[in-house]
Amino acid sequence: MGRLSPSYRKRLFALHGWLGLHFGLWLCVVCLTGAIASLTEEIEWLTDPALRIQPLGPIQWQQTYETLTQTYPDAEVDGFRVGEATVLASLAWKSTVSYPDGRFGRTRVDPYQATIVRPRQLLTLTHFIRQLHYNVHSDLGFYLIGFLALPLFLSAVSGLLFYKNWWRSFLTLRTGQGWRVFWSSAHSCIGVWALLFALLMAITGIWYLTESFLAQDLVFPEGPTLSAKQLEAHGPTPKKLSLDQYIASAKRAFPELDPTGIGLPYSPDETVSVSGRTGGWLTRDRANTVYLDPYSGDVIAIRKHDDSELLTWWINSVDALHFGYWGGLAGKVVWCVLGLSLPVLMLSGAYLSFRRSGLIGGNRTTAHPDRRPLWQRIPLRSVITLVLFCAIVMTTTYSCELRRHVAAPQQHTLGSASIGPWAASLSRPATVNVGGTTPYSLRVEAGAGRTANFKKATLHLSDARLTPQPVEAIGQVHAMTAWAPTPEHGEKSVNMVLTIQTWDGTRHVAEFPDSWSAASHTSLNGELGPSERIPDTTPLSNTFVAVMTLFWVVTVIMGTVWLWFDRRLEAKQIL
Repeated sequence: MGRLSPSYRKRLFALHGWLGLHFGLWLCVVCLTGAIASLTEEIEWLTDPALRIQPLGPIQWQQTYETLTQTYPDAEVDGFRVGEATVLASLAWKSTVSYPDGRFGRTRVDPYQATIVRPRQLLTLTHFIRQLHYNVHSDLGFYLIGFLALPLFLSAVSGLLFYKNWWRSFLTLRTGQGWRVFWSSAHSCIGVWALLFALLMAITGIWYLTESFLAQDLVFPEGPTLSAKQLEAHGPTPKKLSLDQYIASAKRAFPELDPTGIGLPYSPDETVSVSGRTGGWLTRDRANTVYLDPYSGDVIAIRKHDDSELLTWWINSVDALHFGYWGGLAGKVVWCVLGLSLPVLMLSGAYLSFRRSGLIGGNRTTAHPDRRPLWQRIPLRSVITLVLFCAIVMTTTYSCELRRHVAAPQQHTLGSASIGPWAASLSRPATVNVGGTTPYSLRVEAGAGRTANFKKATLHLSDARLTPQPVEAIGQVHAMTAWAPTPEHGEKSVNMVLTIQTWDGTRHVAEFPDSWSAASHTSLNGELGPSERIPDTTPLSNTFVAVMTLFWVVTVIMGTVWLWFDRRLEAKQIL
């Protein structure tokens, strides 16, 4: 690096400053939220005594599940598990419950005492900060955050290349010579210490962006499913085993596994997944998983991190490298400190850039006056970016708070009926759209501890003039939905016909009378009232992110063009 020519170093220095000027503020925000995200669970543990449990005795797998199902009888429990980034053994485990109408909640449990320590929540610090860091609560924001890994990488590499004898700055911090000298030495010192960390964050950030373009079954592989032959052999109402039996079966098949979570199936063909740790220091829990037949307990497949191909190994190791939970609590604290050093590095760089430009601390010490326009000298782009970012945070917080109080849409129950060996219930919203479609909610049950095992369910109106084709119900057995045409306002009553087909081809039929005179009709393509709709601010967040992206593109292009003309003019004056 000592052989680089002065002109080449000058260009690298200009690139380093250009990157910081145009991307520094957002990188500062992203790195700050990332540093907080690495310790959010520990912060929750410190601030919420209810989340502190005593990890004594065996884990009560079945009793904990029964506690959840008794507390939320109308919801489906997806199992419970240790958080992927959890390193505190005394932190309560996580569980998610979902309702047929689409509502859900995150619940904290004590699996050693089989109790619920924190009831259903929608807004948690961990989820909020992680999403803020990951995608700014916006679909478009994911690509924007991923793109920012590129300027972070270039900034770290350019700083390393243009800075001569950079290793001398490990412990060099000059004081007593003015603020400019202090921040210049601090910028170099922090940059040297955080260099490898910044490169690692940039590389893993680039990978997260790359993942979105890969096949999702490669990045997030789904577990194996039961074949039609296996499902037919289990019969229409197979009995599920206890969670303790699943854990015991997984331990027999994978003795090195220390179970840290269990995932339960939503549909008849899904398997039970038991995931855990094997002592490896750089892996996700899900990388070590045993998949079981939920009705017999037989092992369907085993996934081991040590047996993974290189690409799969890397996919399962990226989170540990990015958030620092590879090294336990000490590793996360070190990652948090290094993450906090990056915003300091960027802000000190911005300060030095403004000093050189003469914007603060007096005029520029150069023979040529600053001819840049006012919009480029004043950090207006930083102010607007910060305002838009705050708007996203406030909008998302407001949405999450509203979700706590908004009631589910009022449902009109059509009734329950026996259909073959099962019991089915059907309902629809009380407010419907004339001339549109109506979502019918279907729930099929087989009795306590049993699964309704069938191939598919379809709905159609008894009046063939209204719908020529049956509509298949999709989703989980406990929450299937079928979108059927809405009869005109004048229709008094139309029967809904439910047909369920078993794996051997047998069909069972039941009818549900639907009195449309009891429905509250709205105008064509009308919507539910605000009090009946869960707010979704994703489109608004997408708009904010799009505005920020457009603003960045314009300022980067204008700044680059002006810089080019400025250098050409300066060169002509020198000549």
